[in-house]
Amino acid sequence: MTILDLSGMRAYLDGGKEEEREVVGVFVGKAQKDLVAIADACRTADEHNWREACHSLKGSAALLGAEILREACFRGEKTEDVSSATLEQIRDDIIQAHKDVIAALSEEGLT
Repeated sequence: MTILDLSGMRAYLDGGKEEEREVVGVFVGKAQKDLVAIADACRTADEHNWREACHSLKGSAALLGAEILREACFRGEKTEDVSSATLEQIRDDIIQAHKDVIAALSEEGLT
């Protein structure tokens, strides 16, 4: 699995880097909100909001081509073990995957 595969996004967009930066900007802003929601839901053991936030970020990651992040969010959304230790581990995996995506986007000159 790759951290980031922008080929799907690029095939969909007609523009150049500026249009890509706009899409990435929307992703970054939305992802930040979802990460806050994931952290809050983990801290408060709110299973419903946990699943919703993981689902939301999973969709954004999939559209961008961030497969490792998408997979981590999928695990969060579908986990049956909602113990604090499990949610904290998945949260940490999601945060790390997000950091890796942001670094990859930076390398592409998109952030």
